[in-house]
Amino acid sequence: MLSEKEFLAAQADDELNPSLTYQEYVEIERRLADKAERERREFYGNAYLQDRQEEAPELTPEDEAALDRAWAAVAAEMAAAETESRPQQIELGVYIVSDPEIGGGDLIFKGTHILVNDVLSFVAQGYDWKQISAEYDGRLSRAAIAEAVELARQSLIKETEKQRRAA
Repeated sequence: MLSEKEFLAAQADDELNPSLTYQEYVEIERRLADKAERERREFYGNAYLQDRQEEAPELTPEDEAALDRAWAAVAAEMAAAETESRPQQIELGVYIVSDPEIGGGDLIFKGTHILVNDVLSFVAQGYDWKQISAEYDGRLSRAAIAEAVELARQSLIKETEKQRRAA
């Protein structure tokens, strides 16, 4: 993983997306490391099952019981580690969050599976906010839609400023 200084240098050299923040980069790197760790566990777990099927006739009942206890302890440890390292929900406002468990971390409205991007598309198409709320059976308040528009506005301003500085 790059340090913040290395990250900024890579961004300046156009090696990284210029709109990516360092915090977003760290989160992406952490998710990739978590995924790689889960894949290793899955691989070695499956390898164990294959080895166990081949070796089972050679084990005594006592050995088999000891092996079962050892693997149960390892599985419990792995489950605990996975729970601890599971990516957490990131709150971007009162109504908007990024939840890796829902939509792969895309922005959603808290407590729903409604994508912020979809709602902003409705706003861009000129839909009245009441219509948008009705489209989602009233699960979106006017304040939630306003927060999405405000965050989009802030993002646009931030991106414009970055481009001005780069020019």
